Amino acid sequence: MTSQNSLRTETGAASKEAALVDEGSGAKPQTLLADLGQFAAHLRLDEVPHEVREQAKLSVLDTLGCMIAGADDPDTQTLLDIERRDSSAGAVARVVGHDAWLPEEAAARVNSYAGDVFEHNDLVGSHASIATLPAAMATAEVTGATGAELLLSYICATEIVARLYASYYARKKDYMDVAIAPPGIINSIGSACGSGLLWGLDANTLAEAMALGGALAGWCPVGAVYDDGGTAKPLLHGAWPASTGLLAARYARAGMTGPVGLLESRIGLFATLAHDFDPRAISDPGSWHLANPRRKLHAACGYTHAGTDAVVGLRRRLGGRLLEAEEIVIRVPFYTFRAVSKDGPPKSRTQARFHLQFSAALAAIGEDRVRPTHGTDYLDWLAKPDLQRVLPRIHVEMDEGFRHYEQCAVEVRMPDGNVERSDGKPPRGAPANPMDRDMVIEKFRDCASARMDVAETNSYIETILHLDELRHCGSLYDI
Repeated sequence: MTSQNSLRTETGAASKEAALVDEGSGAKPQTLLADLGQFAAHLRLDEVPHEVREQAKLSVLDTLGCMIAGADDPDTQTLLDIERRDSSAGAVARVVGHDAWLPEEAAARVNSYAGDVFEHNDLVGSHASIATLPAAMATAEVTGATGAELLLSYICATEIVARLYASYYARKKDYMDVAIAPPGIINSIGSACGSGLLWGLDANTLAEAMALGGALAGWCPVGAVYDDGGTAKPLLHGAWPASTGLLAARYARAGMTGPVGLLESRIGLFATLAHDFDPRAISDPGSWHLANPRRKLHAACGYTHAGTDAVVGLRRRLGGRLLEAEEIVIRVPFYTFRAVSKDGPPKSRTQARFHLQFSAALAAIGEDRVRPTHGTDYLDWLAKPDLQRVLPRIHVEMDEGFRHYEQCAVEVRMPDGNVERSDGKPPRGAPANPMDRDMVIEKFRDCASARMDVAETNSYIETILHLDELRHCGSLYDI
């Protein structure tokens, strides 16, 4: 190991050429999914660096907080009612925040949906946790897993998703060319492995489970994420991938096989999504992604966070004078411009959470962060005079020099001709500006406040921070 949080595998592909599947040769080379199967099958919790384990437990706490916060949302209740009515198989897994038992896949869908409905879940590997944790929780209910086994499943699945994401995202094709958002497919692959690990599958069968997960995954349409996907949007990043992963693991357990060369095939996933990819980021990344997690302080799309935080900083600098601005211009990368720059005010709760001008307007009137209620009660906020005054003056422009969504620049043109500028820094929650332990715990307290009193919250936090000591996982549902 090169450092405490470094990671090396024994089965890394030496080159992209070696990793490519030759469909015409008849040979069966080692594939990237086979590499990941080896990684998963041989991973032991006591071999995971301490800092990674601790960050993973904080991520579990953060994700559970999002589930608790969204449990009472009307859209979550609608999905729960549907799943209760339509479930024909045995009810074997619980739903967070409800006295309800559902089939394994249905429970994963509802728990994930609740955690995603406010757009507050973390950004490790794009949106890994909101799929990998609900999938692992549902399987843990069926298998009777310990807390340590659940934690290992979550770490393994999340690291796999993050590796897949890191291997191609910087080289992905424009959304106007390939309108597939990252989470749907890669979360299905990771969730399949996490579930399979709890079932005790061997390396080869784990690879088959991941192949099946990728083959069965929904395509996660960009238009349903960044335009207005209605109440279906929270299904796309986590709920559907989690349940697809569970189905894939079940199929693999029964002996079904999948396209194990799905990732690197010349007509496979990365050929579809990206101009290029890095196989070493999958087979031999050299580090743990959970050691430096990307989390959300704002309950809004991650593409909005840099611009929102930059305006928060200008509000702190200028105070109420910011409301006098003739124009506030936010410059962002090309691909985020197309995703979160909107014409006119938000028209739904979902759109409010993917609307950079709305989030920035909240910051301009003095809101230090975007909370779940800003999206839920967006019409009330749109009716506020200060927000009505500033929202039409906020404009988003693209800057071709920016490559990552945590990059931005803001210019404020004042009535006297002066221009105030802010070169956006990584937003709060980014790896370079992380939410520390206390911030994650405080976010959980805020998310759980409508459900739990202070003593209950403190007890629950301690339970999750000692997850690896639990003999069973039932305590996760003690809300």
